Amino acid sequence: MVETSAFHTLKSLCQKYPVVLLSGPVGCGLESMARRLMPSKNYIDLENPQTLRLAKESPRTFLMAFPDGVIIHAIDKLPQMIDAVIYHVGKWGFTPGKYIATTTTNLDFQDPDNRIATCNVLGLTVEDLSRSNAPIANPFQIILSGQLLSDPDSVTKMILEKNIRAHINVSNLSLFLSFMKACATESGEMFSVNSLAKKTGVSAPTAKTWLSVLQKNYIIRTITDKDVGKVFYFCDSGLLCSLLGITKKEDLILSPHKGRIVRTFAVNELLRGRFAKALESDLNLGSDCDFEASWKEGYSLFIEPNIEVTEFCTKKAKHASNGSKTLILYLGDVTYSRDGIDCIGYRDWAKLAMQLDYFS
Repeated sequence: MVETSAFHTLKSLCQKYPVVLLSGPVGCGLESMARRLMPSKNYIDLENPQTLRLAKESPRTFLMAFPDGVIIHAIDKLPQMIDAVIYHVGKWGFTPGKYIATTTTNLDFQDPDNRIATCNVLGLTVEDLSRSNAPIANPFQIILSGQLLSDPDSVTKMILEKNIRAHINVSNLSLFLSFMKACATESGEMFSVNSLAKKTGVSAPTAKTWLSVLQKNYIIRTITDKDVGKVFYFCDSGLLCSLLGITKKEDLILSPHKGRIVRTFAVNELLRGRFAKALESDLNLGSDCDFEASWKEGYSLFIEPNIEVTEFCTKKAKHASNGSKTLILYLGDVTYSRDGIDCIGYRDWAKLAMQLDYFS
């Protein structure tokens, strides 16, 4: 396993907080990260029916079996366990790294006493991939394969089996998959709930509920702007390509969806960089650019879906007028500056989001 930037952040948080909640989409390796960090710590899997049944009886009593703490996999299967963890921290003292819990569902908990740290993981950054055994030769192959630890088809099956089954009637799973595919055709664009409902053959209220299920389970992420509106993006470009039926990088390059898919890749790479450093996303839709970011500086970001910066994209970037620093994020290898505009190669996108010097 590659020691990713997110892994080092998890390690740092476990040295400061008694409880760390490790969250992210199915297939991003949450369990592996936790067990690699603390291989000698006790481990329980709440996806195991027998373990879940025992824990449900009395979560507080159950945790007494682990006085030195424990890794709790899939705590979203029993959200009450978080209250039990907080109870034990309050009763037995503040010991850093005592509990690590993983979840592929956004639990939206409140911790006014600051005992729980959250480490969001969206998968491997391009920098993480470059440190693995697989060489990076083509950005379109990364986009197509995705940046999770499992292949996109396996991720889809795990999503339906592990996450969606708990929220959707089993007989509707095939219909829900059709809904996910309809969402893929709207990802990265202004969308209409009514349009999604019509494409799938469900009611508008059902479509709205199912969108919430996708968001709650880290399958899509919504990015908003008070003037522009709301757009959702899939949390992995490989999953998006799979749902769109794109299986070869050559087909991706020629696809009418290429621009939206590359924007999805950009959003996820940037957010992976932010979350790997435990930073807020601070990424919004732009009024006259693709995205606005308030990071090391205020940035206007333009996404160029090609391996060279085209004249069309350059003209758009030069006309940006909101006073932020203008950057073009493109799929080439080299980061350079031209006519006062920094053009950031895809290998440096996460570095930009981490507030590091992308020219170094």
